[in-house]
Amino acid sequence: MIGFLVKQITLPSNPYYNLSERAVLQCQMDAIMIQYPQLNRAENSEPQYSEDIGDGFIFLRARERYGHLQSGIIGVKLREWFITEETMHSNPIPANWEGPKIRRWARMRPPNGQVARCAWKEMEKPLDKVRQSRMVKITYNGQIEFAEAQFYFFGVINQKSVPLAAVELFARLDPTLFEESSFTLWSVTRLDDDEGVVIISAKSILSVVAIIPHKVPGQTAQDKPRFFVWEQFGLEVALWSEALDNPSDAADSVNLLSEE
Repeated sequence: MIGFLVKQITLPSNPYYNLSERAVLQCQMDAIMIQYPQLNRAENSEPQYSEDIGDGFIFLRARERYGHLQSGIIGVKLREWFITEETMHSNPIPANWEGPKIRRWARMRPPNGQVARCAWKEMEKPLDKVRQSRMVKITYNGQIEFAEAQFYFFGVINQKSVPLAAVELFARLDPTLFEESSFTLWSVTRLDDDEGVVIISAKSILSVVAIIPHKVPGQTAQDKPRFFVWEQFGLEVALWSEALDNPSDAADSVNLLSEE
């Protein structure tokens, strides 16, 4: 940051005063861009190989090169969700249909300029490289919920391609802790996979949030780990980080066998 500010100084006199003034000006500009990200043309530009899904949402790479069936509980939930959706449109489902073959996307940028990542890619990284920006605030069944994004993808429903996301929901907040904290602490636990894994519209993701571990008095080893939600955690850092990202970010690395 110091080097960035020094490069902006053009007058040799009073260097420390000039540096302070440039720092104040930069902070003011950052504050405006964070409050009104739509003003930042650089942030609103579409990165190379991205996919505009409409309404200010953009899918970002890495992306798998070929579509394939998903395994485990996510594969089960995908099949159930697609069957339900196609049935609603009165479309027949083959009896031997195993499920959709999808290509996963690693990141998505909502209209606020943040970049939501996902467990698919982040779990592959060493701990010192993980960005931890895969926790998201969403709307689901008419309510505000918090979830961990698993991946993003396009699905075909009634012969139309729609942008979707697989997420794992957190439980609703603990009402006692919420009330005792003067309605400020949103303390949650993870739901079991069978209940927590759901398929949602990618456009129902509102923002990236922090889901931070915490303990409560009387908590035992048998209790589920608890987390508290912190919105707009380090938002300015997230926007700066994404703006300075190198196109060869490890999240966008190419696996010649399965990704591009």
